[in-house]
Amino acid sequence: MAKLGKPAHLQFLELLSRAEKEGWGFHEQIVKAAGLMKRLGVNPELASEMMETAGEKVTRRRMEPGEVRRVVNWIYSGEAEVRPYDNPKAGVKVEQKLIDEFSKGGSIKHLKAASDPIPQTAKDILEELYDEAALLHLSAHHCQPRDVKTRKQWTDGDLSDRQYICPAHLKSIELGRCKANVDYRHWIVYESDRVGLAGNWNAQAGVIKRLSKELPLKLVTWSGNVSLHSWFDCRTRRKDHVQDFISLCVQLGADPACLRPAQLVRLPWGIRSSNQKIQKVIYYAN
Repeated sequence: MAKLGKPAHLQFLELLSRAEKEGWGFHEQIVKAAGLMKRLGVNPELASEMMETAGEKVTRRRMEPGEVRRVVNWIYSGEAEVRPYDNPKAGVKVEQKLIDEFSKGGSIKHLKAASDPIPQTAKDILEELYDEAALLHLSAHHCQPRDVKTRKQWTDGDLSDRQYICPAHLKSIELGRCKANVDYRHWIVYESDRVGLAGNWNAQAGVIKRLSKELPLKLVTWSGNVSLHSWFDCRTRRKDHVQDFISLCVQLGADPACLRPAQLVRLPWGIRSSNQKIQKVIYYAN
């Protein structure tokens, strides 16, 4: 029986509105829709049939065989976890005064000078950051959520066309890159193209320096455009501290999408396809 509350059609309209506002990919939309159908008490077989019918109308990319049913089985099995600490605290918003305070004294020159020796290829970076059995998603384009391999499989192959990485450790090859398939993450990535920070390397360095007081800074990659992607180590911290850090990132102008557990970020030493510029690593900590 469906749960009491808003009518089902209104809940689906709200879900569609969030998908458009937050830029969910096709696979993430399947996961969210399956979760809503479960909460509404829809039989899993019927849920699969309804979503497969709807998916046939999607033109952005084709469904892979069994994709919807794998997600539905995953969601209905209860294995998909809800982890509130992966999100900023409720009501947190950008604080321009904090951005101004911490960006004012920044120095990209000092940030680079503080670096340890930097691994010089994407392969070297991945071998430093991940065990060989870690399941990872690397992508040449935003709409390739299914491409999951072990780190060793990636680094034994050709990475020249890969410009994105999902920093999180994934649970399975079959489910691809989606929040429900995130096992855990060692890295939180801060990035901002906010006015006043975009292209202002000293200002971004100041914000990164402030964030590094909360979590250890591991590396900084140039996006190939107007921003820096800064990787922070969240492995050994309490979950409430991780949420505090994510909230601070939002206050300091972070792109909210970049903070999502299954989000893509720029692959260190990848090549940005739009301008063929190398996503150079400018800072690394051993």
